[in-house]
Formats: sequence, C-alpha cells, structure tokens
Amino acid sequence: MSKFIVRSGEPDETGCVLRVTPESAGWNYVGFEVYRLSAGQSFKRGTGNQEVLAVVLSGIASIFTKRSSFENIGRRMSVFEPIPPYSVYVPAEDHIRVEARTDLEIALCAAPADGRLEARLIAPEQVGVERRGSGNMERIVRNILPEQEPAERLLVVEVFTPSGHWSSYPPHKHDVNNLPDESQLEETYYHKLSPEQGFAVQRIYSDDLALDETLAVRSGDAVLVPRGYHPVSAPPGYDSYYLNVMAGPVRTWKFHNDPDHAWLASQGMKGVEHANPIRFAEGRTLDFIGLGRACIDLNANEIHRPLEETATFTKYVGGSPANITIALAKLGMKTGFIGRVSDDAHGRFIVQYLQKSNIDTDFVVTDRSGSVTGLTFTEIKSPTDCSILMYRDNAADLKLEPADVSEDYIRNSKALLISGTALAQSPSREAAFKAMDFAAKHGVVIFFDIDYRPYTWKSAEETGLYCRLAAEKSDCVIGGREEFDLIEALDGPLLQQDEATAKRWFNHRAKIVVVKRGGEGNTVFSAAGERFEGFVFPAKVVKTFGAGDSFAGAFIYGLMQGWSLDRCQRFGSASASIVVSSHSCSDAMPTVRQIEDRIDLYMKEKR
Repeated sequence: MSKFIVRSGEPDETGCVLRVTPESAGWNYVGFEVYRLSAGQSFKRGTGNQEVLAVVLSGIASIFTKRSSFENIGRRMSVFEPIPPYSVYVPAEDHIRVEARTDLEIALCAAPADGRLEARLIAPEQVGVERRGSGNMERIVRNILPEQEPAERLLVVEVFTPSGHWSSYPPHKHDVNNLPDESQLEETYYHKLSPEQGFAVQRIYSDDLALDETLAVRSGDAVLVPRGYHPVSAPPGYDSYYLNVMAGPVRTWKFHNDPDHAWLASQGMKGVEHANPIRFAEGRTLDFIGLGRACIDLNANEIHRPLEETATFTKYVGGSPANITIALAKLGMKTGFIGRVSDDAHGRFIVQYLQKSNIDTDFVVTDRSGSVTGLTFTEIKSPTDCSILMYRDNAADLKLEPADVSEDYIRNSKALLISGTALAQSPSREAAFKAMDFAAKHGVVIFFDIDYRPYTWKSAEETGLYCRLAAEKSDCVIGGREEFDLIEALDGPLLQQDEATAKRWFNHRAKIVVVKRGGEGNTVFSAAGERFEGFVFPAKVVKTFGAGDSFAGAFIYGLMQGWSLDRCQRFGSASASIVVSSHSCSDAMPTVRQIEDRIDLYMKEKR
C-alpha cells in the first residue's frame, strides 16, 4: 500500500478509526482524526497546542468545550445528503467532549495555534456552497472554514464529485511559499464513496515526476498530500465525497496549475467555466439588502442641449444602492432596503416605488428632522456627453442612524450592499459600518460600491480614508479607476494599475474586485488570480449614467446563481447596454429574459 494512504481501522477505546499526526505524516502542520460512535458513546480529549475543527460528517452530537456547549447539532445522516455539515471550532489550550446522540461519524481537523480565538459553532447556513466547473469537471464545493473566516492556520472544505467527474482539476499544487502566487499548504483528503464498495482514483505527482503515484482509494481512506499536484476522479457508477484539511506557514490558499493542463482553466475549454469564489449562505429570508441612498432623479426631457436650456424633466427613483436593489428585484431576487427618506411627497414616492418593485421596506425610516430628499438633475448633451447636478444639503438618506440597523434583518439576508455615499457623513457613516459588522458576523456577503459623489464629502482625503475602511471589510469591491485612485492616493504616488489595485484588496477580505472603465467596459479580478476583460454590448445610447448600477445588479445576480465570473460579467454588460438605451435608470432595469434576449441577439449578429 502507498505511504500516502492511511486506512480506517476498527474503533479504539475512544471510537477513533483513523489518525494522522504531523509526526506520522512526516510534516509540520496538519492533524486529522475520524471517530465513529454509536448512540450514547462519547470521548473527550484536550486540544493542546492545536486549534481543532470538529466536523459532524453524519449523525447528531452534542459537543462541549471548557466554556461552551453546542447540543444536538447535526442534520444529515450521510455525507452524500446535499446539505453542508455542522462544525465546531475549538481553540488551542481547550478541550473537546463529544457525545453521540445517534450513530455518529465525526472528523477532528487540527493545526498548530496559540489559542487566540473563542470556540464557536459553524452552522450549515454559514457554509458557502458553490458549483465549480461544468461538464465532467463539475463538482459541488462547501467551504466550511475558508480563509475569510477566523482561524489561526486551518482551512477546511468538503467536495462532492458526481459519478464520472473529476475534481481538484485542472491539476494544481500549493507546495511552495511563493506568495502572492503560491502558498505552501499540507493537505489531507478523507474519501467516502457511494455505493460504499466503490473506489476513487487520485494521482499525486511533481513537475519532474520524481513523485508520481496513482492511488485507488476506498471509502474511509485518507490520502496525504505533502506536495505536488493531486487530481481526483470518480469512476462511473460511484459518487465521490472528500473532506480536505489544509494548513501551512501562512493561512491562505494560493495554488499553481500544472502548466501542461492550465489551458483548461485559462483558455475557456468548452464546458469549463471559471470558478465563482463568492459563496452565499442558504436558508435566508432575503437574497439581498441595499443600504444608503434612495433619492430622486430628474432626467432631462430635452436632450442634446445643456442643462440651462432644459425646461422639463421626468422623475424617477435614483441613487446607486436603490438602483442596484431595484435591478435585483426586477431579476426576481428577494430584496430589502435600509435607509431614510424625507417626510414629504418625495419620500412617499420613493417608498411606494420600492414597494411596487416588491422590495421590503420594513427598515426604510421616514426622517422627521426636516431633512429633504436628495435631487439629481441630469444633463444629456449627447450619448457620450452626459453630466449630473446633485443637491445633497440636509439629505434624508444621510440621517440614517445606527439604531435603524437591525442585526436580525441583516442576519436573514444572503448579501448586503453598501454605497460609498453612505459613508460621507455621520450618522449614516456609523450605521453603514454597523451593518457591515453584523454582516461579517453572520456570514452575509458584503458588496461595496465606492460610488464617489463629491457633493457631501469634505475632502478627497476623507473620502479615501473611509472608503478604504469599508473596502477592507468587503467580499466584492466595485469602483471606477478614478474612485480606486482616491483610496490609493493616501499611500503616495499613484500606480493606476488595475491588477495592483485588485491585489491590495485580496490581502484583506475581498474575493472579487471589479474595475469599471465606463464606455470601455470593465475588468473583473478574482483572488484566485483570474482576470476577465469585459466588452461593451452595442447599443443605441441615450445617456451614459445608470450603466454601472445595472451592471452591478446583474453581475451580483449571476454570482448568486453560482455562475462563473465571465458569465456574470457578460450578463452585467448586457444589462448595462439595455439601460443606457433608455431615458430612465430604475424604470429601465431589465428582466432576466430581456438580458438573455440581448445576449442571444448579439451572438447571432456576431456569427
């Protein structure tokens, strides 16, 4: 038998059937154990100088630490049920006691740690789920403890690979400490097969083939991956499950694809899509909440002339966060809004419009301090020469208070969008940061649209400072080149390099960065190192504003469907082309069918 395979055995007196220690594996970081208990059995052990993640693979258990208890956790009776597991994080210098309430299989994933964190429960709805790849490389990935969530060294994920499919593919490795391009991580795979008598195939090999082993692994086997590429194949007739545990000197997953096979990911082989790095929690009441500016757009009816010669305007709901929320509602998502509106006809108009768009307004507050609705007058001199004039003095949306932000409301959403305009003044600024803290606490994906409007900021330096703080807390940062420059100007001479901008935020929480370039399209970067250059769909342009909001709404919609980044980008660009062809922004936000029709038309014309 290969030295890279560790087989499960009969349970010892504690119920342990498999154990990997750094000493037994000949490495420095990853420890892994599996216990199988009958109902009523229990075990207890200290964590010592290791942090431990207890993953309830199947069954129901109660788990106790020195100061915490998590009783009757567990939902699935098999790892092949299509739901994420319950897990409990236990810090170093603590202990864990597990009591089986039903027949139980539980894994303990371990890595060196100092004990800086508290014990906590990771429920299934906090686990990000993504469908990665397509065709016979499609698999389902459940990110139990990704690098964006607190831990000292551990990274833990589980993968379901259908019969006849491949995963950990194209082959990749992470055995060299060469950041930001590649990180050094030891890894274990704990395999299960359905039906149980099946086997999976896993190859471990190095560039020079000094290491080159192909393994037939059985249900209950652990595979050690100290270095090299390590793809997995599920033979026809047998579904594959594995639990991955990774740890190394730096807690980040940066991998390097085998150059011979990298084309599968980088050149868009038919049937292969680029991974979507954003994972949304399941079981939430709302898909999306927008926070901040909801105002009035007054769009010029007499176009092709300057504003001073314009006599009449048409009124619409406006404001970037409101527009993006409306866009998602038009696409069929369950949305809500947090904000303040003025106590007058304009405020009532906004609330009624949101309600007619099926947007929840339970946390849209009528401000009674004498504030007014922000007004935006638009000037349309030509399809490419458009401008806006904003009146923002004493605007109601900037009166949003921290007390207006409900933790329960945010906890029950999959995503939250913050606009930079909400950061321009207090108390709205504090309310926005409070919402972001709640979102981070409850596994809500945070989108930050820089949305720079100079009218309510005191200085460019103030703008850069607060937008930087918000970007550091966000999973996806969206902005124009000039908006990112505002933030980067705090650090000295501007580089104005989109890739350097993206890498800056990937060093914090971000998984996606979108750099917009107006009529020239946009570039989408992922933390995995992917870069996608968007294109502009042809359109009979009426005005340029609204394109960014419609792109953002459709792009976010695609992410929430689990689409690849390039598909999300294409969907967003098609949506933008529809809105710039219309006089309005909010009213023109398209449906899914309208966007798909626009894409189909473009593809037919291209052929």
